[in-house]
Amino acid sequence: MDVWNKCVQAESSGSGTLKKLMKLGKTRWWSAFKAISRITDEPNSYFILLGVLWELSTSNKSTAATKRASEALLKNYISFTYVLTVIVLKKVLAEFNPVTKYL
Repeated sequence: MDVWNKCVQAESSGSGTLKKLMKLGKTRWWSAFKAISRITDEPNSYFILLGVLWELSTSNKSTAATKRASEALLKNYISFTYVLTVIVLKKVLAEFNPVTKYL
């Protein structure tokens, strides 16, 4: 989170600043839409996320497990199929978002 906060403060300002990343919840139906929206609604957020993963995968301060995990995430997040899946999933979840908030 320290790397995320440093990159967010350097790259964005104002109300568009994301304070922290959000995990998908297993019991909250709306959490997938909210988590995807946090990264995709603000154009800089996706690139900040990629920068954070790059920094974690190349930093000397990162543990071997952190480096492996961030490299794997970075490889997946820049693939065409992942980006396309996120776009389609967000459109589908947007249709069900009012219902899932009610549930």
